[in-house]
Amino acid sequence: MRLETINKELECIFSTVEFEENGEIHITGADWYSDDLRIEFVIKTGIEGQSQLWEAQISGVREDLIKSDFADKLELFEEHPLLWTYNQRQTNLYFGRPTERPYELFVNIYNIHLQVTRNRIPFDKFLNNTLATIEICKSTMGLFAKGPIKIMEAYKEELERHNMNPSIVGGHNPKRWLDGHQVDETEIVKVLVMGDSYVVGETFDFQRV
Repeated sequence: MRLETINKELECIFSTVEFEENGEIHITGADWYSDDLRIEFVIKTGIEGQSQLWEAQISGVREDLIKSDFADKLELFEEHPLLWTYNQRQTNLYFGRPTERPYELFVNIYNIHLQVTRNRIPFDKFLNNTLATIEICKSTMGLFAKGPIKIMEAYKEELERHNMNPSIVGGHNPKRWLDGHQVDETEIVKVLVMGDSYVVGETFDFQRV
């Protein structure tokens, strides 16, 4: 779910015909300090010769990927696949029988992953990393993947189509690192998405520089 209001002034810029037709956003700098992050970005408003310098102050950063690419959108989500590591139960997906069509399974799981995660999470992030992906698909039984329940359920449906006797077993609440220890994730986190860049964090404050 995208948050309707990021910043009123930003929303006014992004809603103009000029920005929709010719505008763009470009990250020009990023500074990390402890669990906080400051991102500097330039907005070309779409009006010839007009640009604005902005910054986002983000606290409680859990994860980030910053690229100095151009983007045509800046969106803040409170529900998104990039948040599932932090707001969903983490579970294990096992299977008890092999498939007769391992290569078909491989392709279908890949496509399911792209669709479910909106192509935002590496394909092999949640798969059993003790084997190459195709070898997992050729295996006779064992752990297939572990991660957020929504992704495990999507994988499980495909394994059921292959009569692999899949089951989701165990699990735990999301965890985070705090003072060198893993503790339960108790905060509500959001994700800021700017093109291929993103930041998962607790609070987001935008201001013009």
